[in-house]
Amino acid sequence: MKGPAIRRLMHEALQQRRRAQIAQRFLSGARAKARTGAHPMTRLIATLPCLSTPTDLWQQTIALHHNAEVVSFAADFDAIASVSALRLNRPI
Repeated sequence: MKGPAIRRLMHEALQQRRRAQIAQRFLSGARAKARTGAHPMTRLIATLPCLSTPTDLWQQTIALHHNAEVVSFAADFDAIASVSALRLNRPI
């Protein structure tokens, strides 16, 4: 490899690492400081609300992954089951 190709690979690796760090910070709920000279994406992410994942969503995801049946009275499970492979049992 020549110098320019190596520099390009290093630049791409550093960009990918930076993106991963920003994504991790965003997913963990940490807030980035919106510095005046910060990259536009960093400033944008700093303004987005970081919400926790609802427990129902975790239950549905785990049930889908393990092909398990969900037993629930909650109506929101009906909507998800109508557009996915979620198996829902609504007790009467």
